Amino acid sequence: MNRIFWATCPKCGGNFVVAWELRHSKSRLVCPHCQWRFRVEEARALDERWLG
Repeated sequence: MNRIFWATCPKCGGNFVVAWELRHSKSRLVCPHCQWRFRVEEARALDERWLG
């Protein structure tokens, strides 16, 4: 089974799916709706899920 998470952009509130490998990384996420760059811990909301 694969694991993913949904992140909610702190700027525009858009939701998007993110690969699990980035969940605990120091990388910045890029919102596909407004192009805002932010760290995972800055997300307005996170929703972790299993696929499978």
